[in-house]
Amino acid sequence: MLIFVYGSLRKGFVNNILLKNQSYLGEFITTKEYHLFGPKSLLFPYLVENQINNIKQTHIYGEVYDIDYDVLKRIDDYTSHPDFFLRKQIKVKSVIDNSEIIVEAYFLNSILMINEIKENKYNRFINIEYGDWKPFYLEFKKSDL
Repeated sequence: MLIFVYGSLRKGFVNNILLKNQSYLGEFITTKEYHLFGPKSLLFPYLVENQINNIKQTHIYGEVYDIDYDVLKRIDDYTSHPDFFLRKQIKVKSVIDNSEIIVEAYFLNSILMINEIKENKYNRFINIEYGDWKPFYLEFKKSDL
């Protein structure tokens, strides 16, 4: 199964260990625009499909892996699929040659969290306008906002 990872499962992050011995296919970007929110806790980002308030959506950067069933089950458990995150099919394209493929990606599915992002009354979430968690995480961590 092909899986698109955009946050803490990417290379260089601690949770990438879940993808050990799986086939890395490269860097990809979503063909459709979505929201990507980063919590200030920096644990992992939230990919949100539906429009939130008047916040602009963007294409999301990530990596694609070809994974086996056992790894899929571990990632489903890690993401609390289908309760907290829900795995859905999306189309992505290679940043190298623009070839398009269908993959699975994890979207935030917790109504409670989605409502909290909409309200953002505790200022816990930042919209990642350029759609790439990696530089956001590194910059945010460096500045300790």
